[in-house]
Amino acid sequence: MQDVVIIGAGIAGAGVAEIFSNKGYSCVLLEQFNQSAQGTSSKSSKLIHGGLRYLENFEFSLVKECLDEREYLCKNVPELVKLESFYIPIYKNSKRKAWVVRIGLILYSLFSKKGFSSVDKKDWDSLDIDTKNLVKVYKYKDGVTDDKALTQYFINKSGCEVKYNSKVLRIKDLKDCCVITYKQEDEIKQIKTKMVINTGGPWVNEVLENTIPKTSTKDISLVLGTHILIDVVIDKIYYIEANDGRAIFVRPYKKGSLIGTTEVPYKGNPSDITLPEGDTEYLIDNFNSYFNNKIGKENVIDSFTGARVLPSKGKNEFKKSREVIIHNDKKNTPNIYSIYGGKLTSFRATAKKVFKKVNIR
Repeated sequence: MQDVVIIGAGIAGAGVAEIFSNKGYSCVLLEQFNQSAQGTSSKSSKLIHGGLRYLENFEFSLVKECLDEREYLCKNVPELVKLESFYIPIYKNSKRKAWVVRIGLILYSLFSKKGFSSVDKKDWDSLDIDTKNLVKVYKYKDGVTDDKALTQYFINKSGCEVKYNSKVLRIKDLKDCCVITYKQEDEIKQIKTKMVINTGGPWVNEVLENTIPKTSTKDISLVLGTHILIDVVIDKIYYIEANDGRAIFVRPYKKGSLIGTTEVPYKGNPSDITLPEGDTEYLIDNFNSYFNNKIGKENVIDSFTGARVLPSKGKNEFKKSREVIIHNDKKNTPNIYSIYGGKLTSFRATAKKVFKKVNIR
C-alpha cells in the first residue's frame, strides 16, 4: 500500500510529490496524459513572478509568498529560473498613472528586496515601443522559466513512480485507506493508498465525481488564457496595459515573441478546450497599440490556450483571487484532499500547505 497517491502530474502534483517524498513517504503519481504538464502547467506565460497586479487587489500575502518562492527557485534551480529585466511603459492615456505604478513597484521591491528604476528618456529610442505620448518607462526584475521543464524537474527530483495514460475511474474511501480504480491504456487497475491528493487542475471536480462515499466539491470558474507566438522578435520583456485595463506580457520566446494572456470564462469540458474566438485579434490589437513593428494574423506561428481554476464568486475574472484552496470533506472522504487554484510560481508553497493539513497514519 502506498502512503500517498497524487492525481495529476502538473506543477501542483510535482510539488506535492517532491515534498512528501522528501519527508520519507511512498508516492505514486497518476497522470491521464502520456506526459507530465500537458494541461495548464505548460500553457502559462512562462514566468516566475510575484504578480505585480495582485497588489491592486490587496493580495499582499500572495505576492510576498510568490516572491519568496521566486528567490528560492532562482537560487536552487538557476538552469530553469532566471531573473530578467521587465519594462512597463506608461502613456498619457494609460489607466494606471505613473505614480500608481511607482507605488506598486515600491511595494514589490520591498517584498522582493530587488530595486526598480526609471528608463532615462534619452534611452527610449532603444526600446521596441512607440514613444509618442509616452510619459514614463519603469524597469524592474522578475523571473522567467520553461514551465514544462520545471514540472518534469521536480517530478524527477521526487523520485516518485509516474503512471502515465492513467485515467481515474473511481476513488473509494474506506476511512482507514483508499482504493483507486483507474484505466491505464485498455487495462483496468487498482491501487491502494493511505491518502489521495487531487491535483487535477481544471479536472479537479471531475476527479471527485466518482467517489464512494460521495464527496463535496467547491464551486469554481474555469478561465481560459491564450498566448500567441509571433515571428517578430521583441528583444525585451514588456508588461503592458491592455485596452480593457488587463495585464499582458510580451517577451522573447523561441525564435519569436510570446504575447499573453487573455481571460475568457469557460463552462465546457477541460478536455475540449480550443482557442476562443477573438483572442488572437485581441492580442494582436493590443500589441499593435504599443509596438513599432505592426503584426497581423499572418505573423502568428503558434498559439496555446489553458484553463485556470478560480473561485466562482467575484465581479470579474481579472479581479478574482488567486489564493489556493485545499479542500477536504472530513465527514465523507477524510482521506481525499483536493487543491483548487494556485500559481506556477507558488507550487512549492502550496505543497507545503497540503503537507501540513494531511495526517498520514
